[in-house]
Amino acid sequence: AGAHLGCEAGAEAGLRSSSSVALAPETMPSTRQSNRKRKRDPSETAAAQLRQCLAENARLRKDPYGIETAMGSVFKRPHCSRSSHARKKNCANDIFCLYGLGEGKEGVWHRNPPQIQALGPDPRLGLRIVDPRNAVVELRSFLSALDDTPMILVPNSAKQIVVSPPQTPQLRSLRPAGLTNLGATCYVSSLLQGLFHNPVFRRAVYSYPVQEFTDVEMAKDDEYIREERIMVALQNLFCALDVSVNSACDPTQLVELLGIKHSEQQDAQEFNILFLAKLERVFKRRSIEALSHLFSGRQAYVTECQSCRKLSCREETMDKIEINVQGCSSVADAIDAYCATELLHGDNQYFCEGCKAKRDASRSIQLRQLPRVLNVQLLRYVYDRKTFTRKKLKDRIQLDETIQLNGSTKRVPQLVDYRLVAVLYHRGASAYGGHYVAEVRDWASSKWWVFDDESVTPLEGGQKDAAKDDAPPGCHKCSSDAYMLIYAQSAYLAEVHEAGHAPMSALRTVLEEDIRELDLCEAYARRLEDVTHAVQQRKDLYETIFSNGAVPPTPQSPQEDFHFVRTAWLKNFVTGTPAEDSKEPAPTVFSGRISNASVLCPHQMHLHPMKTPEMKVVSAAAFDAIVKVVGPPDFDLCNATYRCRECIQGLERENSDEEKGQRRLIRVLGLLEQLETSRKEESPGGFFLSRAWAAKFKQSMDSLLRQVAKQNGTLSKAGSAENGKQSTLTDIWTNPSSRIEEKLDVKVNSAISCEHGNLTTSRSRYIRVSGELWTEIKAAFPEAMEFPSCTAECSICSEKESRHTLDKQSGREARVAELSSHRDVKQLRQRKQQLPSIFVQLEDHSPSEVDGINDGEVFYLVERKWVHLWRTYHASQTEPRPRNILNEKLLCEHGKVILSQAMLDLFTKPQRGVHLESIELRSDTSGIASAVEDVEIVTSACWRELRRMYGTSSEDDASSKAFRDVVEVIDEDVIEICDLEQQGHQSAAAQISLSWAVDHWDFKPELCFACMDKARQRQAEERSNFIDQHVRIIQLKDGEDAPSGDTAEATRSSAETQPCNGNDAAVDSLQSLGKPRRNKPRRRRRWQSKPMLILASHTDTLMQLKLKIWEEISDDNASPNRQELNFGGKVLLDNEVTLRQAGIKANDTLYLRIQEGTEENDCMWFTVLAEEESGEVSTEVGFKGTFLHS
Repeated sequence: AGAHLGCEAGAEAGLRSSSSVALAPETMPSTRQSNRKRKRDPSETAAAQLRQCLAENARLRKDPYGIETAMGSVFKRPHCSRSSHARKKNCANDIFCLYGLGEGKEGVWHRNPPQIQALGPDPRLGLRIVDPRNAVVELRSFLSALDDTPMILVPNSAKQIVVSPPQTPQLRSLRPAGLTNLGATCYVSSLLQGLFHNPVFRRAVYSYPVQEFTDVEMAKDDEYIREERIMVALQNLFCALDVSVNSACDPTQLVELLGIKHSEQQDAQEFNILFLAKLERVFKRRSIEALSHLFSGRQAYVTECQSCRKLSCREETMDKIEINVQGCSSVADAIDAYCATELLHGDNQYFCEGCKAKRDASRSIQLRQLPRVLNVQLLRYVYDRKTFTRKKLKDRIQLDETIQLNGSTKRVPQLVDYRLVAVLYHRGASAYGGHYVAEVRDWASSKWWVFDDESVTPLEGGQKDAAKDDAPPGCHKCSSDAYMLIYAQSAYLAEVHEAGHAPMSALRTVLEEDIRELDLCEAYARRLEDVTHAVQQRKDLYETIFSNGAVPPTPQSPQEDFHFVRTAWLKNFVTGTPAEDSKEPAPTVFSGRISNASVLCPHQMHLHPMKTPEMKVVSAAAFDAIVKVVGPPDFDLCNATYRCRECIQGLERENSDEEKGQRRLIRVLGLLEQLETSRKEESPGGFFLSRAWAAKFKQSMDSLLRQVAKQNGTLSKAGSAENGKQSTLTDIWTNPSSRIEEKLDVKVNSAISCEHGNLTTSRSRYIRVSGELWTEIKAAFPEAMEFPSCTAECSICSEKESRHTLDKQSGREARVAELSSHRDVKQLRQRKQQLPSIFVQLEDHSPSEVDGINDGEVFYLVERKWVHLWRTYHASQTEPRPRNILNEKLLCEHGKVILSQAMLDLFTKPQRGVHLESIELRSDTSGIASAVEDVEIVTSACWRELRRMYGTSSEDDASSKAFRDVVEVIDEDVIEICDLEQQGHQSAAAQISLSWAVDHWDFKPELCFACMDKARQRQAEERSNFIDQHVRIIQLKDGEDAPSGDTAEATRSSAETQPCNGNDAAVDSLQSLGKPRRNKPRRRRRWQSKPMLILASHTDTLMQLKLKIWEEISDDNASPNRQELNFGGKVLLDNEVTLRQAGIKANDTLYLRIQEGTEENDCMWFTVLAEEESGEVSTEVGFKGTFLHS
């Protein structure tokens, strides 16, 4: 398979097989034999192996199903067992392997079977009852007793209350119920838990006389009706928390009546104030004072003049105390700081009404009337002036178990003890998101509970837990997340334990819902029991048939009867999982009957020969055991009925026709492999064959052989497999993706035919083959182009190739003659800078000090773009000759010279001893193209030669005429140049010279400073008011400092004189071109990361630039709040300033540092980016628009 077809190296490379397939393993050659090729055994060639495959085809045609072959080998090897397939998949090629179909892992064998998963979540897990079986009976008995209880009407109300309510059944455990989180309503759940466990507040809610309304009245959008509905929802919710059997209650009705959005998290303290204010207005409307003195107190701001000692007092209602967490170690210390005396002096003096002037004064807060339940808010959210956002303070503070407050009136101290009853925690480091959790004390049992939405867990011993947080005795715990504290007066806490009974309407609503929930739990339990029993039955049946040996799963001898079962159906039966298209209900074990309709042959009575790999063979006893469970099959395929004579005869006819063509191609392959020997004999005559086609043919045949070997699992016997249905050469050959005829060129020799239909002039493209080989190829490919060995090459192509070779030689001679005209022309071709070497010394010396620059010495300016085209023309054999020199871009509309500032500075800077008289240039040169983009300076001798060859318009010298004569005869496929030459001679080259005149440079024509100044102003304005231009961002490494102001300015100046896109990599800045080497110590270059190019506009704010940088980096750790941008040696802090206001212009360089942060702080920036992309920027509005603000 790797024979050579000729002596040339090209023939060896072209006809070498893409992959040599050997039957016997080939050892690696030794070092001495590495360049030797061992003699190949004739049986190892690809043709020999394909002949062997055809021989196997003849044998396999006798058994197209492969069953007899498999039966002959299955009893000679160990059978597959369940233990051998514990971690192994089913043997797909073995029709007798019945294991590895999912047993022990999938379906009914899974730890949580899909049949049970289909039942849905277990509703019993959401109950908090001790005995759910008897709960329904007890609840129904309680409701019946409730119906027989006498009622009375409440005066001035339609409210009915129970005179002597029956005892509520103790069905639930002692664990309190949680509240369902509707999305982002954890702040509502936490606060409601604190209010519910206040028995006084709960009793007030229960005692509120709710008015009943008709359906028509309920449909009205009336504020009074809505308030009554809110009280009903609150009573129902509190009643559910009190007596419901559910472990979590749903607050949806109350939340929706309040108009609160489920997906927006709000401040818990703000919700507390607004919610209690709404309830107090509702109670006062009904002349109920239950909440008036529960949460509200009085405080006074007292100011005392230090001169006349006059007191000024302003008293107001107090519903909470706001304390600072910074600088305070405990809640008691923070409250002392809240009430501490503040001195007003200096610019903050107080205007005293008694003195009628500003005086020093002292101001303090006095608690005049203390509430029974005190709300204390910890001020954890502050405004960050650097990021213009809110941030959360994480200062730890001790949560005192008890505190003492001075409720003095008339300066008489009246100490009141308070005890902690609830703590609300805000978990998370961001002020824009997080999660609220509550720790609440049961007033009756003094036991603490942790409420995390639906989850409720006991807090075993507050003092014990506080010890873990290094909290001192008497402290609940130390926390950096505590946000709101609720204290109750100790004396009041000892008196109140009972919350009273819930209203009958609320109690009936909750218990009826509980009965419905318990009925669902009972139905689920019955379905679960049925499914579990069916799952266990299927597992026991599998063990009986396939594992314990009671029933042999496969035939034990070739004479024993057997049946066919589809592998897919058998897997569904083993795992108990229905097929995807099955109509059986999901929570059932698969029990569909055996279906063989999809594997029947076209005659609808027997097994299709090509469907054998989809089947498994089971014994008659195992088949009968399965049929007893699932019923009889639609088509019973057994050992006596599965063979179809019509299908077998059809396959034999198809294989016979296919093999004729296969044998012909195999003979072609064999002759190609023998071509090396016939080539050495130099046999006369023959035909020419495309070398590429021969190589492609061998590769295709090798690929076919490997495909046969891969599908059957062996190379030595490519046509047979040990188990199951084998793939023959004919099966693979007839596959559309494997057909040799469709992969090859049917004309065979198209690659060696020229455009005129004759033999190509490239002799390396073809080889000589024998007439016998060509006859076989012609028979296989009738459309093959025939070229006998006596065929002559195409005369037209030969003549054209000779002329093309001559033209290329003439072009090379013309280029050599042009460079040999003068040494300065050759130096211009070789130099990399745009200045002669003597001009480099102007960086440090005056022109009068430089050798080679004499008074009156003339130099000339040439457009750099033209010089680049001229150099490219000399570096390549195919590039066109450049047009004549015009120098149009170096002249303004007045016919004067215009130069870039970088080139102009070379001849005008004072430190070099040169100047221009009476000329004052603008210092702002941003935006002017650098010298590397516009001009080159050449000597006078070089200019004369260039102008002689490229600069004349009327007369044509001999050199230019000779070159054009050469170009005109070049073949038209090189390039059309004559038109360019004619265009170039329409105008003469503009001659721009400069010479040194004692103390200054003299330009002819003179410089046009007006046009250069206008161009600089225009381009500077464009650079300042840029739109969609690049801004360079360089990210600093850890520990790396941004450049100082001077360094940054130098970097900016360098950037201004260089192209932004950086495409012309061969061009350097003027300052670094051709500098002579100096004996100075080399400095280590400063490492800088590759700059990012960010598209921005001058109207973009710094925040918008940071968002673009974040999107470019694609890293969550680079959110805008972590970015620190440095420009000009200064850190940019104002995110709202525009780039123009910050002095940033197009192509400026900014340095980026990524600061450390937390993921919680980044959550708002993810939201900002999403809002920027959608165009919808939200504003924080709190509870605006809800019923709490009505």
